[in-house]
Amino acid sequence: MGAAVGWAILEKFGQCLFDLIRSEFDYLFCFDTNIQKLQTQLRKLKSTREGVQLWAVKPDDNLKSVPGADAWLIEANNKIAEADAIIESAARVQTACLKGWCWPRYSLSRKAAIITPDLVHLQTEGIEYTRLSNSIPSSLFLLFGVWDPNIY
Repeated sequence: MGAAVGWAILEKFGQCLFDLIRSEFDYLFCFDTNIQKLQTQLRKLKSTREGVQLWAVKPDDNLKSVPGADAWLIEANNKIAEADAIIESAARVQTACLKGWCWPRYSLSRKAAIITPDLVHLQTEGIEYTRLSNSIPSSLFLLFGVWDPNIY
C-alpha cells in the first residue's frame, strides 16, 4: 500500500518535471513559430489601433468619443513597442552566435509566447471600442460599403 502511494507520487512528480522541461525546450525549438505568431498579432493590433484612433478617440462631428479608449491606446502603444523590440532583437539573434541557437533565442521565444496572448486580448478590446463608437459617416459608408470591424 505504502509503496503504491510512493510510486504514484513519484510518477506524478516525474510527469510534472517532464512537462516543465518539454515546455522550456518548446521555447527554444519553436522560436520561428512564436516570432511569426507575434508578428501576425502585432499587425492585427496595429490595424485595430488605427481603427480606434479613427473611430473612438478622434471622432468626426457625427461621432462621440468612447470612454476608456485613450487608456487602451496607451496600453496598446506600450505593448506594440515591446513587441517591436522583441521582433527587432529576433532579427539580430538569427545572425548571432551559432545562428541564434543560444540563450537569446530561448529568451526571445519565451517573451514572444508570453506577449502574444496580451496582443490578442488588446485587439479584442480595441474592436469593442470601435463597435461602441457611433455609426460611420454616410460618405464613407457609400464609398466602402458595409464596414465590418471583424476584418482585422
